Amino acid sequence: MRSATMYLSMARALGPGVSVVLIVLLARRNGPEEVGIYGLALAVFALLEAAASLGMRHLLPRELARGHNQQLLATGAALCLGAGLLLCLGLICISGLFVSPTTGHVLAVVALALPFSGLMVAAEGYWIATQHVGRLVKALVLEQAIRLVTGLVIVAAGYGAIGLMCCFVLGRLTAAVLARPPGGFSLARSARSTALSLMREIPIFVGLEACFQLYWRVDVLLLSLISSKAETGYYVAAYRIFSALLLLPQSYGQILLPRLVKSQGDGLFRRGIRDMAFLGGAMAVATILLARTGTGVLYGPGYQRSALILVILAMGLLPASVDQPQGRALVAAGRQSKDLAALAAATGTNICLNLLLIPSFGGLGAAWATIASLIVSVLAHRMALSPG
Repeated sequence: MRSATMYLSMARALGPGVSVVLIVLLARRNGPEEVGIYGLALAVFALLEAAASLGMRHLLPRELARGHNQQLLATGAALCLGAGLLLCLGLICISGLFVSPTTGHVLAVVALALPFSGLMVAAEGYWIATQHVGRLVKALVLEQAIRLVTGLVIVAAGYGAIGLMCCFVLGRLTAAVLARPPGGFSLARSARSTALSLMREIPIFVGLEACFQLYWRVDVLLLSLISSKAETGYYVAAYRIFSALLLLPQSYGQILLPRLVKSQGDGLFRRGIRDMAFLGGAMAVATILLARTGTGVLYGPGYQRSALILVILAMGLLPASVDQPQGRALVAAGRQSKDLAALAAATGTNICLNLLLIPSFGGLGAAWATIASLIVSVLAHRMALSPG
């Protein structure tokens, strides 16, 4: 499991890694305002992608690990594709309502990636459930390679955030094609009975995915609405490093889920907690020690505020890592409603604290809100796992 986790984590780490590289170039050539627009577009995309996935990121691996067939996979892919197309059209229609034309244009472009993301979610579910992540890893690597190479050219040519979003769409399309399971997503395999069975489970899992994405994106969204574009840019610069570090525990949780479905006893769960506690603690200490130097090297001397924000966010690496096995254990046991309740409590805390702290402290307040809500999440999951 550790080797699969490592390969998937490294492939997933390329996404935030590429984003950091592109944000560095964008920051140096276009300034923090353009970085803020780019970060806002990615945050909006992540929220809509969560809705387009219909919860299949959690539901498909669990059901396929229980032995369900290709018909379920094809039906899940068809549902995700339909949701992605609807959300794509919706975002394009409302993109003209934004005060900043540049922001509206960037959001209209990134909307084009939503249908491909729906297919990608279904493909991930298949490969993770079968524990054969090689093809998925290749697709993710190629996606980020396309983003990086074309993005470097685009930024050098002076096209900014809108050009980077075009590269993002191209990479996602390529990954969806390459990651398709054996036999593809033949819609002929889908069936009404299978669709109805999935749809009964969808509301809880959509809630889980929506809460998860809202939790990790609401700070950027509220900063962009309440604070300045420059302050949002400083926060995004630090947050990209933080989110890249979180990919390892998140990938571990994805690989752990189908194994927990098949395991007996709590030995695997306890080992997961130990592994994540060690990993999260080590990453937190290293990030705190290297925050000032790292942000200076990446972004330049004008981003000292990003270093302060990163130091605060680094304190959340330990609770965020430990929380991964707890949430996956609830889903594996069919207690996803408990997982949703815990995540909703953390998301509500995060929103309230962001609204309270951002007007006075900006990005620093958003970072402290993240830390406090992570602690709430760990405690809420622990209570949900307690017997009785």
